[in-house]
Amino acid sequence: MFSFDTLRLSLRWPRAAVVGVLLFCAADAFHRKFIPPPAKNLFHLKTPKTHRVFRPDPSVFRGVTGESRFTINSRGIRGPEMPPRGSAYRILCLGDSVTECLYLDDNETWPAVVMQRLNQEKNMPRVWVGNVGQSGYSCYHHLRFLKVSDLVKEVDCVVLMTGSVDFAYGISGDEETFPETGRQKSKSWIETFFKEVRGKFKKKKKSKAIVQDLKGETFIALRQERMKGRKCDRLPDLTGPLNLYRQRLRDIVTLCREKGVRLIMVSSAFIWRSGLPPEDESIIWGGQLPDGRFLCAQAISEGIAMYNKVTAEVAQEMNVEFVDASPLNGQSDLFYDGSHLNEEGARRLAGLVADCFLAHRDGNRWQPAQGAKPAPAN
Repeated sequence: MFSFDTLRLSLRWPRAAVVGVLLFCAADAFHRKFIPPPAKNLFHLKTPKTHRVFRPDPSVFRGVTGESRFTINSRGIRGPEMPPRGSAYRILCLGDSVTECLYLDDNETWPAVVMQRLNQEKNMPRVWVGNVGQSGYSCYHHLRFLKVSDLVKEVDCVVLMTGSVDFAYGISGDEETFPETGRQKSKSWIETFFKEVRGKFKKKKKSKAIVQDLKGETFIALRQERMKGRKCDRLPDLTGPLNLYRQRLRDIVTLCREKGVRLIMVSSAFIWRSGLPPEDESIIWGGQLPDGRFLCAQAISEGIAMYNKVTAEVAQEMNVEFVDASPLNGQSDLFYDGSHLNEEGARRLAGLVADCFLAHRDGNRWQPAQGAKPAPAN
């Protein structure tokens, strides 16, 4: 028999469902509007407060011994915490994997050794050096970092080591792309749910990125690929890429000056040269052209030298301090592959960079302690 009580009971659950959906949508809208997303895409930076231990195989990474700690501070920088403004001269090292020094211990990277060397100087200000090197990043990415990162206005000096990755992009034909940057919008819970469901059924594209494992076994395959590949002794036309590289360096200089940050440029160092002995040929990788062939060592040497020449020319043209790393070139005992420095190589490069600071003590706020006499430039 029909009754109004039965009707009210039958309508109670639909009403409750509608109210629940409305409340969920209201909470979701509030979340998207007022709650910031987690900072998981930190452009040119690492995940804060992370720590890893690499165990590079000495047979793969010659000149690298023992375990290598890789420690990131609370700002996403490899290195110690940034000291308060005014208590230290702050230096930020920007570059690719040669600056990142992934397989070297925290205390053995060249930025860390620069800090150790400068802090040993008497009557000079305390120095802090942070490392934001990122594997595979070129001037395209460094320029973006300098534009969008709040870190730039918090440091006194940027040391930029660049050229080798720009050369790799120049010969490969691959496009340089930016990771996600800036403040990202919080995603809807509903959007996140359906994206995850869709992702389970969507075929993932194979990544071209190099996976750098804890022991470095990936590099064995890369070296073997180069050894077996066809070789080419002629460089492609690099006029366009070199002009683009020159303009990006000029833009970096201009941007640093606008932000009141001292800039020091460092050229790329490399082992590549003609007549490499078999033991050196066996450790190098990369230099691949779009058609699958690999440039010979002499051609790569000439190509990177062209990029280094542009770096030096821009530094002279725009009156920027420049560190020439060419004294390290071709010295097999300083590299564990074509361009990555081992422990001794990092010490040698750090010495060149530290010498630049000591020879230009009047740069920005790099001044002796009050009452101290500056040492003569070398």
